[in-house]
Amino acid sequence: MRTLSLIIAAGIITLLAKPALADQGVILAVPSGCDYFAAESPKGLVVLEWYGGHQPSADEKIVGDFDQYGFHDIYVLPAGSQMRVWVEDYLLSRDRAAAILAEKFHLLGR
Repeated sequence: MRTLSLIIAAGIITLLAKPALADQGVILAVPSGCDYFAAESPKGLVVLEWYGGHQPSADEKIVGDFDQYGFHDIYVLPAGSQMRVWVEDYLLSRDRAAAILAEKFHLLGR
């Protein structure tokens, strides 16, 4: 009975535990007058839309969840400043990321 209780407790802890690993990347391009920007991660390029917090700048190191769509809080290293972003797309080649940024910039009338 004690073994069963330990197995159940371990299962609950596993389900509730949040993964400690996050993606790390470097901001590559932040077009002037546009809330969209590109970052490079070990898995490929990511196009993000800035929604508040720290203003992104090229060459900044960032950490957070880039490998799924939606809103995420990401952090700038080493200070830990926070920014809120929408992951527009991920796992991109350089050409595809550039095309998405160009499209977004064009749609804004720039």
